[in-house]
Amino acid sequence: MRLGEEEAGAWLYGNHGSADVRERLHVLAGQLSRAYRWRKDAAAWFVLTGDVPFVKPLNVRVRLNSSANVCSYLDAPYDLEDPHTIVETAEITIVAEPWVDAEAVAKAYRDATRQLRAGGSAAKSGDNRKKNHRTLDAIRFAARHIRESGRIEWPEITARWNAEQNNNPERRYKSRNTLRQALARFLQPRYGSPTFMPYESEPWQRQREAATARKDMRIRSYGSPETSDSVISEGPRDWLE
Repeated sequence: MRLGEEEAGAWLYGNHGSADVRERLHVLAGQLSRAYRWRKDAAAWFVLTGDVPFVKPLNVRVRLNSSANVCSYLDAPYDLEDPHTIVETAEITIVAEPWVDAEAVAKAYRDATRQLRAGGSAAKSGDNRKKNHRTLDAIRFAARHIRESGRIEWPEITARWNAEQNNNPERRYKSRNTLRQALARFLQPRYGSPTFMPYESEPWQRQREAATARKDMRIRSYGSPETSDSVISEGPRDWLE
């Protein structure tokens, strides 16, 4: 016997069924979740309705981290205007099914990095190109000069760098601010959370949202969560581990 959406929702997020039967459902959902990598609510929904859960073939997660007042690169005061060094880092995790095309994985990664470097905007394109040898060499040169001299004089740093490029004039910097900007972008990148198109909600998710909304409405009607605990039934049960 297969249950309809409302009946299945009452089993998962209401008080339908005996405690023994609900516990058996909970155990079975856990077994299916581990075997097929389904979310536990989705696995329980499958047992009740027969609807096969949707598994994301490609999942992208981005974690941002920001730390202030940490030692700067080579322990040198690169930014004299602001003594508080802020370091931002980002981590991209991609989980894909074995049958997903490699180009689709690469495209997802490129899209995530593009939005990260663009401040989280899906409409803009951030610069995530590999740093060329000229930029890396110039950054090392500037860092070494600042550390040895203990001061930041960008016209002097740029002039010294250009003077050493007699055999490679294309490696020179014409503007005195270009080298400073290259160092700033390298040491202190600015990231933003990417925006991805959300997946359409599954039936069990819609039932959970509806049950949560009903619980919130009852709580507001009784005035406070403390009062409502004694007069209303238990709200949606969290099946997810």
